Amino acid sequence: MASDSFKYPDLAILTPVEVCVGSDWVNPMMGLVMKPMNSSADILYCNEQGWQPLSACFHRDDPRIKTSPQKFDPDFLPTGIFQLSAGEKLNRTLTARVIGIENFLEQVAADNVRLRNKVNELTEKMHTLEEAVRAGIAPKRGPGRPSTKAKLVEPATA
Repeated sequence: MASDSFKYPDLAILTPVEVCVGSDWVNPMMGLVMKPMNSSADILYCNEQGWQPLSACFHRDDPRIKTSPQKFDPDFLPTGIFQLSAGEKLNRTLTARVIGIENFLEQVAADNVRLRNKVNELTEKMHTLEEAVRAGIAPKRGPGRPSTKAKLVEPATA
């Protein structure tokens, strides 16, 4: 399953992986990364005899598996191929989704603050206009002030 766009996964100590001894993907076993490197990893895997080390394992999709078959000579160095375990893949997928949701919620919260500020600004403007309209329609009453009752005005004659 080699790919021209192969990207080596980010690994850390104790990252759970599935690993096979040699270069064939047959009977994968549970393993843990013991030493992550730039393009390979030392892995400790569990079989019937207990925990066993494998050195400089390639990722299952790494194109070097086909271009460097001599690396998998069992007399040279016990090595194998690995891939992230199903649980680790799921964990990474869910972590990425949670981060995306958190970013989205932060944006929604920021938008909510902007909208609340705009609503408050518009509410203040509305109250100011409302007060101005009321002041123009209902003049103050008191001595010497005109009545608020409408008066009939005679048309002017020429």
